Amino acid sequence: MTEQQLKNRFARVVVDVVAAPDPYTRLLRNARRRRRGRFAALGAAALAVVAAAAIGVAVPQAGEPDPSPTASRGLDWIDGEPISTWTRRLLDSPIRGSLSGDRDYLTELAAAAERRGFGPSELTTAQVLFAGDVGQARVAGIAYRNSTNAMVVWVMNRRGTSASDLANSDQDNVELGGYRAIGRLRPMTGLETLDDRITPDLVQVSIVPSGCVLATSTDPADRPGGRRWTAAPTGDNLVRVGGSLHRGEWLQVTCDGEVTYRNYKEPNEGGYRRAPVTAAEATAALSGVRGQPDRPAAHAAMDQLRAHTAVIGGPTKVWFSGPLPTAPHRVYTLMTTPVGDGTYSVFMTSVEVNDIGYGVLGYLDREPSLLLSMVGIEPIGNNDHINSTMDFLIITPPSAVRVVMRSGGRTLATGKVSAGVGSVTVVSPFLGTVFVATAYDAAGRSVATASTSDIQTDSVPYDPKDIITDWK
Repeated sequence: MTEQQLKNRFARVVVDVVAAPDPYTRLLRNARRRRRGRFAALGAAALAVVAAAAIGVAVPQAGEPDPSPTASRGLDWIDGEPISTWTRRLLDSPIRGSLSGDRDYLTELAAAAERRGFGPSELTTAQVLFAGDVGQARVAGIAYRNSTNAMVVWVMNRRGTSASDLANSDQDNVELGGYRAIGRLRPMTGLETLDDRITPDLVQVSIVPSGCVLATSTDPADRPGGRRWTAAPTGDNLVRVGGSLHRGEWLQVTCDGEVTYRNYKEPNEGGYRRAPVTAAEATAALSGVRGQPDRPAAHAAMDQLRAHTAVIGGPTKVWFSGPLPTAPHRVYTLMTTPVGDGTYSVFMTSVEVNDIGYGVLGYLDREPSLLLSMVGIEPIGNNDHINSTMDFLIITPPSAVRVVMRSGGRTLATGKVSAGVGSVTVVSPFLGTVFVATAYDAAGRSVATASTSDIQTDSVPYDPKDIITDWK
């Protein structure tokens, strides 16, 4: 199979990667997906074997969907929604953004948006909610509305783009380019994306009704002293350039002295428009790779990693490429890339005939030197929780010859290591089990250890009681 064929197949995959309370639960969910034929389970935990690493597993979030719109090719499915009290207050707010004082530009932008006619035929009025330069990009949020219903379109193009070109920006427009995202208009709306053709930086914009205060926090609810909130510098709108989206965060809106909205925002799972990985970058990333490298598959996997990573702070490293003894017909690619703040994203793809899967597996708080990764789970019979097997791919120091998997001091499985690669299969793992892998050299000395409790996921601890989403 050629590299381009692999890329095309990746592009057709719809991925649903959702954090779960523990790595085993995530694997069970993937196993169920495989049985339904939706998605090839990859395993969803990756761990660095590093000195004194001890990173807690965060609990996932199950709040209201992200209020931000998503990229789309059309608006046939958007008919507009009734304008609520809070949405009307947003519509009645002053225009936000660095171009809010340029009356001529705003007038032309609204007129161009109406000529574009992007909304349903009954939503004839285009109202600008936000217009401004954000880093190297120019961004606008435009509501299509009538007196009772509304929807929202966010557009982005290069800094300095004319009003007409900004209104017509679309990722499918080869000549003009740009980015367009559509969504239901809620009291909080915004854009969050990265497009290398426009800017190398992540762009985030969120707006709420005028007079309200938007604040963010990445603290857990049980933090001593309570959760710390950081208010947006401008109060009712938040504009960010750069940074990373590998962590989720809480959003809170306070209006008239009362908290009217508080919810957890899951990390963006990608879909970024990134420049393809070059042949030179791929060759460098594959230097020292272990396994039986499948270079076209690895190159395609690197492109997927780039498309799912908002911030890349350095070169990608491919640790393993090829099949496993337990899965000889599947090609795995395991790699890491720095994503800022000393954090590394761990990413895995797997390819089989008519069966492709990929996903960000976790985040490490320092540069990895060794990796342990759950790569798949298969049910035995009909009981996922008791009758199942879990496969592990283990990247060890070159001196290792054997690996032992334990839990609670009990030995669960052993496996041989060759050229720094080992794999073991654990039978009937239990929900919430913490696995500890230890690699040994020929003299029986321990040369590396990793635990599934070392993983750092992309969510923060979550308490459903914290959620307030009843905007009227």
